Amino acid sequence: MQNFALTRPLIYPFFFLFLFNQILLSCSGEYKVENYKTCQKKLNDANVFSLGTTSLPLKNKKRLLYIGHEHKHLLKNFNVIKYDPFLGLALINDKNAFKYPFLFASKQSCRAASIAKETVMTVEKNHKQIGLNQLSGYVEPLYVPSVLTDSCCSLQSLVTPRGVIEKAYLENFINRKNMIYADAGIRLINKNKKILISDVDPFIIKNEFTIGDELLKIDGQKVISASLAMQKILFSKVGKKVIFTVRHNKKERAKTILLKKRLGGGLLSDTFLEHRGLFFDKNFTLIKDVKQLQLKKGDTLYKLNNREVSEDNDIRKHFKPYSNNHLLIKRNGFQFFVVIKALYSKKNTDPLSKFETK
Repeated sequence: MQNFALTRPLIYPFFFLFLFNQILLSCSGEYKVENYKTCQKKLNDANVFSLGTTSLPLKNKKRLLYIGHEHKHLLKNFNVIKYDPFLGLALINDKNAFKYPFLFASKQSCRAASIAKETVMTVEKNHKQIGLNQLSGYVEPLYVPSVLTDSCCSLQSLVTPRGVIEKAYLENFINRKNMIYADAGIRLINKNKKILISDVDPFIIKNEFTIGDELLKIDGQKVISASLAMQKILFSKVGKKVIFTVRHNKKERAKTILLKKRLGGGLLSDTFLEHRGLFFDKNFTLIKDVKQLQLKKGDTLYKLNNREVSEDNDIRKHFKPYSNNHLLIKRNGFQFFVVIKALYSKKNTDPLSKFETK
């Protein structure tokens, strides 16, 4: 079990009295590097970067770790309370808890300080996190690992190799009992000041959304960004009925959707083939056996319907729910096809026939 015990207990009470006096003085809201030096001292004294990743002490003798694929081996060293395979977060018990745990900022700001073990820099947000697949980004290149805080040392975000995980997702992970995300079978983007549906899950039978639809409301409330809309979907309870209002061909239509369990996204592949048990790494190599398709861990997807694939979106784009899909698989120098049969008949499925027109 990893030990996070402090090594200079007689000095720390006096040091932290001085430290927090400095923090209170620096909580001015001004984004100057000198305002964050005391926060950096606190992060380093809490051993936040000692594992080569982020390990943040929280209240109730817990720590929040960013694991990701590259640090997954660390899980065996800790008493793990829960793990999020989508974002690579782990919550662990910490018997030798840090005396001054970190708290979350009251709100997510567009300005913050990126604090690493040896570096402090003030940064400005470039784009917000949209669901599990597009993490937040900043104008300036950020050090990895590092933490984004305000000048009071309150947490805003974690910086990872994939991007920045925002406060809302960190708090959701910590506060949820079961680490399950909900799914409406759609992915969203911001485009031309509109929230548009960029992908539709074909494995949800009679999924009545269409790519390019503009999302207007969720449960009667206007949506103002793809970021907040995806949070509302993901953080909802699986099995909940949600009313989505979209604009399709200049007409507003409303539909009640039963939220399903999210299967892919983030550190996991999000091709929609996860419904058939196909989970890939970044090279489209299977990370586990798929017995029903006679596929083995280590098999690599080369083409779908005679189209080469290089990213998850290629599979989502080329998969055809109305006809048989041919997957060209490589295994030990050999190539063979696997067929996923048509999900439903095109003539019996009108994607918007069940919508209520206003």
